[in-house]
Amino acid sequence: MFSIAIVIFREMFEIALIVGVLMAATRGLRKRGQWVMVGVLGGIAGSVLIAFFADRISQAAEGMGQEMLNAIILLITAILIGWTVLWMSRHGRELTQHLKRVGHSVVKGEKPIHTLAVVVALTVLREGTEIVMFTYSAFVTGGRPLDLILGFLFGAFTGGAVGVILYYGLIKIPIKHIFNVTSWLLMFLVAGMVSQAAGYLTAAGKLPELIPTMWDTSKLLSEDSLLGEFLQVLLGYAQRPSGMQVLVYAATLAAFGCLVKFYGETVKQQGGTKCISSTNW
Repeated sequence: MFSIAIVIFREMFEIALIVGVLMAATRGLRKRGQWVMVGVLGGIAGSVLIAFFADRISQAAEGMGQEMLNAIILLITAILIGWTVLWMSRHGRELTQHLKRVGHSVVKGEKPIHTLAVVVALTVLREGTEIVMFTYSAFVTGGRPLDLILGFLFGAFTGGAVGVILYYGLIKIPIKHIFNVTSWLLMFLVAGMVSQAAGYLTAAGKLPELIPTMWDTSKLLSEDSLLGEFLQVLLGYAQRPSGMQVLVYAATLAAFGCLVKFYGETVKQQGGTKCISSTNW
C-alpha cells in the first residue's frame, strides 16, 4: 500500500501543482472550472487508452516509443502554456479592470479557456498513464486489491491537497500582482518542460547530450525528496542535467521572457501608454 501511495502522490503532486498555478493564473475567467474538468476527464480517458497499448508504444521507435511520447506531450503542453502566458501579457489589464465582466470586456477571452482544458488534459494524460501502468503492474504481480485502493486514495488525496494549498496561497496575492507572479511561475514551468523533453530526446538518441552531466546535486537535493519534486515540477530542477538540457532551459527561458516582454510592450504602445515591461502591470 505504501509504495502505491508514494507513486500516486508524486504523480498527483505534479498534476496538482500545474493545475493549481494555471487556475490561479486564469482567476476571473468564466467557466474555467468546467474546462479544467473537461481536461481532467479527457486526460484520464487518454491515460487508460495509452496504458492499454503500452506494449506497442514501448516497442515503437526502436524501443524508445515511451520517451518520444513523453517528449511530444511535454513540448505540446509547454507550447500551450506559453500561449496562455502570452495571452495574459496582452489582456492582463483588461482582466484586472473588468474582472467581474471579463466575458464581455475581453473579446478573446474564450481562447485561453480552451487552451486550459488541453493543457490539463495533456498533464493528466502524461502522469495518469504512469499511474494506470504502475497500478496495473502492481495488481498483476500479486498486490491485494484493498491495499491498492487504499494506497491510491491516500496518494491521490494528499497530492491533490498540495495543489489546493498552492492555489489558495496564490489567490491571496492581490489581483493587480497575480498576473506578474503566475506569469513568471509559468515561464519557469515552460522552460522546465522543454528541458525535460530534451532529456527524453537525448535518451532516445534524437539529440546529443553535449555534456553527459553538467553537475550532480543529488546529495544536496534529491529529485525523490518532496522539495526536489516540487522544484522539478515548478522550476524544472534536475539533479544531474546534461549540457543539452541546461542549454535548452536557459535558451527557452531567455527567449520566452523576451517574447512576453515584447508582446506586452507592443500592446501598450498601441494603446498609447508608456512602453514598460509586461511584468510590471
